[in-house]
Amino acid sequence: MTRPLFLIAALPQFFGLVGHAYLGERDIFPKVTVAKTGLKPASLRVLRLTWHMIAVTFGFMGSVLAVLGFKEGVLTVAERRVAAGISVWYAITGTASVLYWDRKTPQAWVFLVTAGIIQLGLYLTP
Repeated sequence: MTRPLFLIAALPQFFGLVGHAYLGERDIFPKVTVAKTGLKPASLRVLRLTWHMIAVTFGFMGSVLAVLGFKEGVLTVAERRVAAGISVWYAITGTASVLYWDRKTPQAWVFLVTAGIIQLGLYLTP
């Protein structure tokens, strides 16, 4: 038995992985230079590492959701807690994004919808 809602929730995470990494290298980091910002080179390296670790996190959470989506049988209590934790993380991130950005940007709503899809998947499937 697959859990299609987990698989649907995993898809934006893989787009986020590629998009976040690509956007950073092609659009953000060329604009964030030492001359323009006054940051030290070491600070820029920390910023770049942090940026890409967020992209890796998208891939990790998407992979976990995909594995749980394809898992045969009933989810264990630990697996349900992991899925719920990912959902809570996206709900917090989405709420913070709505408050930080304006409400017209799609990223925040993708986080909130993903959290809802995961919760619905936990509710509808064993």
